[in-house]
Amino acid sequence: MKMENLTFLLVLITIGLVHSFEFSSLAEVKELRNYSYGNSLIETITLTLRNKGSIEEVQKLLDDLLYKLNKDTAESNKNFEVEIRQLTEKIENLTREVESLRVNTVGVTKKELKLAKKSVKIKKLLTEYKKQKEEDQLTLQNLENIREKDNAEYKKSLSDHNDVINALEAVLFELSKLTDKVNGVSNQKDILEKIIQEKQKKENEKSQKQELEKKKQLLSHIFLQLSGSSINNEELNAFVEMATSADETALNKLIELLNKMEESAKRSLNADEINEQKSIKIYNKYKQSLLSDISKLDNVINEAEKNIRGNTDELNKLQSKNGQLTALLNSKKEELASTIKEKNDRENQHNLSLQEKEKEKKVVLRLQKIVKQRVANMSKFLKDRTGS
Repeated sequence: MKMENLTFLLVLITIGLVHSFEFSSLAEVKELRNYSYGNSLIETITLTLRNKGSIEEVQKLLDDLLYKLNKDTAESNKNFEVEIRQLTEKIENLTREVESLRVNTVGVTKKELKLAKKSVKIKKLLTEYKKQKEEDQLTLQNLENIREKDNAEYKKSLSDHNDVINALEAVLFELSKLTDKVNGVSNQKDILEKIIQEKQKKENEKSQKQELEKKKQLLSHIFLQLSGSSINNEELNAFVEMATSADETALNKLIELLNKMEESAKRSLNADEINEQKSIKIYNKYKQSLLSDISKLDNVINEAEKNIRGNTDELNKLQSKNGQLTALLNSKKEELASTIKEKNDRENQHNLSLQEKEKEKKVVLRLQKIVKQRVANMSKFLKDRTGS
């Protein structure tokens, strides 16, 4: 009976010791107060014990905390792995998109530069084509001017030659009359007198002096056509004297001379006609060539201008596309940089969280060890006191 009472007393003492010892005053516990989580947990345990909580409750609290820390760590690691995998995939996709956009942008830029160079080349050629066209048009105008001048000279020459030929033919005609009369009359003056008398009869019996004056006027007109200038009365009288006083031989020589002059005038006229035809032929040849060149240049110029318009439209499209690609590329680069930063921040955050949880686990494990050691010490104390 005495032994049972003693055992019961020891149990009461032990229970009292468990509830009464100052947990927070332990030296090994004080070391953990330097850490906020440790300090908070120590306060919780101390409050539990002061409120008559048991060691078992403290142990359960620590076990629950350790379990929760391990579970949270596992879930955090799992979620972190999923999140990092997603961020990594996003970074890889963005990297591919950025590279693809970069390649496309470079390609469009190259096309843009190539098309711009092509446009510059076409514009340069267009300037040369227009310059050549202007030169051809100027050459054509000069050709027209030359042809117009040649034609005017030809017409003048034709008129002059015809005047000379007509004058010569008129003189020869008049002289032929003298030739027809000379065989029947011994004296040329008598022939002229007879011709004048016949003229006077036909003209209502005009005087011999008037007929002779008329003859002089006719011969003067003929010589005006031949010489292109007036002759004085002395020259005219000399010619009349020669024409009316010459014998048959001299008259024939005169007629022969005038015939040669007529033939020479006709040959000159024929030469002018040949030159005119050559001029027309050369004019038509070069005119046709120039018109053909101008027509070809017009086609080339129209095609070049069409190409320039097409290149300008295409260049505008490429510039617009390049602008869009560049904007999208910059946007994707920013998104990629942001995603990489997000991943790095998330890794740092996770590592800090793991470090924090690891510290918390160490605190819990340390407190578990302290509580376990205290319980073991009290058990040993009871055994020593009871001898059992």
